[in-house]
Amino acid sequence: MSIAEFPQYRASSAGGYVEAFTNPERDPLQAELFENPPQLKDGWLTMNDTPGLGLTLSEDAVSKYGERVV
Repeated sequence: MSIAEFPQYRASSAGGYVEAFTNPERDPLQAELFENPPQLKDGWLTMNDTPGLGLTLSEDAVSKYGERVV
């Protein structure tokens, strides 16, 4: 489960525990994918207050790792 999926999962359940983290050495794409990833501080995941998931894709990461399929 990615950090982008976790808030929706957690908000939809009455309780539960999910451990999610990004390891830049293991998964550099996920570490660089968002310009404004949610912040994890003191055990709390703070979501951005923009519409949808509140995440903005990094154009640099898309250029670096992406591939256009037509």
